[in-house]
This record gives sequence, C-alpha cells and structure tokens, in this order.
Amino acid sequence: MMEVQLVASFPNRALMQQAIDEIRSQGAIDVRLLEDSPSEEGLFSPPGGGSLPYALSVWMERSRYRLAEDAIRCHRGSLLPGSGPSLVLAQNRH
Repeated sequence: MMEVQLVASFPNRALMQQAIDEIRSQGAIDVRLLEDSPSEEGLFSPPGGGSLPYALSVWMERSRYRLAEDAIRCHRGSLLPGSGPSLVLAQNRH
C-alpha cells in the first residue's frame, strides 16, 4: 500500500477540527496536529519561518488523497508546498 502525506494550515481551530472529522471519516491512516511547534524537520515551514498555529499532518492511502485534499479546501485550509502524492512512499514513512 502506498501512503501520502498532506500538510495543511487553517485560519482557526474550529475549521481545522471540522476538516479532521471529515478526513477521519474518509479513512485517514493518521492525523497529527502540528500546533504551536516548529514544522516537522523544517520540511513544511510557513512563509517567514516559525510555527504553524493551526496545522495538521494527514497520512492517507494514495488512492484517497484527493478526498482529504477536498476536505481541507472545503474547510478553508491551505495545503503547504511539498505535501501530496509525490512526497512519500509507505516504506519512507517510519
């Protein structure tokens, strides 16, 4: 099974939680909050650096990543550069 990671930021916690609920119902493998901490390994730094106050990392099966992408956008989230289907294969995740 191939997995992909999507990293997104949101304008507020409520919209992020709505997206999380929808993404989990779509069969997300893993959803992690990246709140109030530097982005993972510096790979997904916001413009100007710093932390992502309302951000999450989502792992989905590659065949379902568009569902997660649509849910993120529906709840006013923004995908961060570098995330998406070409980013990671399952064996690179750990």
